[in-house]
Amino acid sequence: MYGYKLEIGDFRDFVLGRIAKLPILDQKVESTIAQDIKSNAVVKMPIQAHPKMTPGQQGLLRSEYFEGTVARMHSCRGTMLLYLVQELRLALDTTKDVSPKYHLAVENV
Repeated sequence: MYGYKLEIGDFRDFVLGRIAKLPILDQKVESTIAQDIKSNAVVKMPIQAHPKMTPGQQGLLRSEYFEGTVARMHSCRGTMLLYLVQELRLALDTTKDVSPKYHLAVENV
């Protein structure tokens, strides 16, 4: 869940299972989600086959994930970017994040 954290004066991600109680506030928060630049910014992220794979492996991944093209452009809100990286298991540093654990990589980190 994405919401405003009064103590720090900024928007944050919250895990619903970790919320033990929700106090009722006497004051009104003036910030709205429309004012949160990170939440409203759409980030475009090119995804490619991991460059350390063999050309044959890269070709197989391209046909499976990208319909034969070299890369695929993914768009998501800035606040969701790290969740997308985790879900798709994308390599951010192709010198450390290597195959076979990572098959795909972010093209321009």
